[in-house]
Amino acid sequence: MGTFDSEVYLELLITRQRKAIQSYILFAIGLVVLGVIIIVAAFLFSKDWLNNFPVAADDVKGAFGWGGVFITSLLGVPIKEIVNHRGKIHIFKSLKQQVEDLKSVSAAKRAKSQKRLDDLIWSCIQKAAMD
Repeated sequence: MGTFDSEVYLELLITRQRKAIQSYILFAIGLVVLGVIIIVAAFLFSKDWLNNFPVAADDVKGAFGWGGVFITSLLGVPIKEIVNHRGKIHIFKSLKQQVEDLKSVSAAKRAKSQKRLDDLIWSCIQKAAMD
């Protein structure tokens, strides 16, 4: 694995972590929006604004409850996972910077450091594949 390959792989790892964070956030936003829609619908039915659809009071209470459940599920978003992914992004950016810094080092000093850095990056890739 050469220097250029290392940078490409690190960029792929960074992108993967960012997409994981985005998926957690989109999931949370989707649940909250669904909860708000349910609560608004329950509010409309409870005010009898839609006279064509008679709805029992218990059904409206149930809808408010379900809307609240979806909104409070925001608390279930694994903040710890988002923080872990951000930490990994920081580590991968640091490794990428080290790869770039190695380009300015003389060839004699670069060989040993490059091998060690490539091994470290490869272990990160293997660990990411297992997660």
